[in-house]
Order: sequence, then structure tokens, then C-alpha cells
Amino acid sequence: MKKLIDSFEVFVFDLDNTLVYLDFNYAYKIIISTIEELEGIIPDQKLAKEFWFAEKNRDQCIKNHFNLSSLDFWRVFRKYDIPEERMKHTKIFKGVNSILRYLVDNGN
Repeated sequence: MKKLIDSFEVFVFDLDNTLVYLDFNYAYKIIISTIEELEGIIPDQKLAKEFWFAEKNRDQCIKNHFNLSSLDFWRVFRKYDIPEERMKHTKIFKGVNSILRYLVDNGN
């Protein structure tokens, strides 16, 4: 019997929160630094998590909860979110290596 995985010709993965994730403590540090610079309302960790993991309405959260413009927020956020630092705090989800190895080893 043919395996389900064998019926696909292409595998496409979204990187963030599918294969890898960013350590929230790093993200929280960047969120706080951004809001402090812009003199917005600093959220507690619970609200910051809701914002960070929101699939939509992030810009609305910035406006309503941080009292900031989303354009300003993201401009300053990028200043603090240094790619080399982000890489240090990016982790691979458990099981991803073995799944990718399986796909490579089986010609997928």
C-alpha cells in the first residue's frame, strides 16, 4: 500500500512556527525596548504574548494596547531585532530534523 507521504510531489513549509520558533523571552525584550523608545504603554508578559502570537490584528493591538503607531513600532522593532541575535534565539521544533531527513532520504 502506498504511503500518504508518497502521494505528494512537493513539500512546502512555512518557516516561522512551523519548522522553527523564536524564543519568546528574546521577542519580549525587543518588544519592550521598542515600546520604551517610543514612550508607549509597556505590556505585561501575558499581553505581549497575545500580541506576539496573534495571527491577525497585530497593528490594532499596537494602537490599542501600546498606544503607538504600527508604522513607528515596526520601524523601531527592526532596529532592535538584529538578525545575528535572532538567529541565536531561533529554535527548531522537536521532530523537524527527523522529518526532513526522512524526506531527503526517500527522494522527496
